[in-house]
Amino acid sequence: MNDKMFILWEGTISVRVQRTNPKTRYEDEYWLENLNKGSCVAVYSCFDDRLSSLVNYYAGTSFCTILSIEAKDLEQLAESEGIIAL
Repeated sequence: MNDKMFILWEGTISVRVQRTNPKTRYEDEYWLENLNKGSCVAVYSCFDDRLSSLVNYYAGTSFCTILSIEAKDLEQLAESEGIIAL
């Protein structure tokens, strides 16, 4: 299980989804929007190991800074700030 979520702090990330075309059996690639500062990646999979990402992420600039935080640390921070009650 991935217990961390990732936050884009600097730069951009390009998002790509791949799927097998049922007619041709080839992999089709779809490039989605670029993610900017503050975008979070792998959010669902860090809270539930049954969930996984269906996309790939690529640096959209020559320099990216990505911060990571464990889900339990984020929950503790939110609770200490009175944002949520666990």
